[in-house]
Amino acid sequence: MSEEKVAVGAEAAAAAVVTKEEMLDLVRAIKFAKPDASMREVHREITERLSKNESFEFLKTIQLNDVKKVWKKAVTESAAKRKDDQNADVLPKDNDVWKLYTVGDGSVKTLAESYSQATAKAVAEEEQQESLQAAALMENYVHVFLDVPANLSGQRPHQALINFNENKSSDGKDKKTKVDNSNAAGNDKGTMVKIQVAASGDGMKHPMLLYSQDRSMKTFIHPEGDDGDGYDRIRTWIVSGGSDGALGAAGGTKAYFYTRVSKRKHGADVLSIDTRELAPPQSW
Repeated sequence: MSEEKVAVGAEAAAAAVVTKEEMLDLVRAIKFAKPDASMREVHREITERLSKNESFEFLKTIQLNDVKKVWKKAVTESAAKRKDDQNADVLPKDNDVWKLYTVGDGSVKTLAESYSQATAKAVAEEEQQESLQAAALMENYVHVFLDVPANLSGQRPHQALINFNENKSSDGKDKKTKVDNSNAAGNDKGTMVKIQVAASGDGMKHPMLLYSQDRSMKTFIHPEGDDGDGYDRIRTWIVSGGSDGALGAAGGTKAYFYTRVSKRKHGADVLSIDTRELAPPQSW
């Protein structure tokens, strides 16, 4: 592309000019960071926000027509770049970007580069924080597949299948996970289930029966699996805080837990059992 000059207003200094290439870089960076921005919004971003930096005050004189000249190419290239990089979904907060704008040689090209870097940095930090919060949340739950029979030990669900906050692709392109936070017991902590430990004097770990009041959810929790101490955590709660079954001590011990269901389009749904506390005892 030729280094065609874009005038920035008669009041600007002679050196304060922006090449068409630099204008393209700047508009492309803003559109990449904020794909829904209109031409006027991008123009305001340049003239009202980026120009606040002392080194780039001359950007106040950029005309809407200057943005229009590079708009089509900038939009096309920004969209193509976003297909390869999904990390920059939103503009960073005002206070997060100005530090980076002061770094570099003071050129508009450097401004465009730092704009994208600031956006990516802010989004990466936000995603990291969300990831840490999600990891902390996941540690409070034991995850099992529903409809696992008593005589067949099932593997524990992979964490990718469990999503408490959003409906996203989970288990491949043709599988989606949707979290059902409905609660038959009327509590916003989740759906209540009963888990029973069978009475046994052989010292062995037997499958624990789990089911909801209406029997719409049921499964057996096996001691085998790759979730570490999940089985033991649940069993400890039942033994220490549960009550005898309908047949007395001979019928085993039971306790009630809150759960969340991750519904899958294909394959067994995933049940996440909250092990932070027991649910109140029920009559069923």
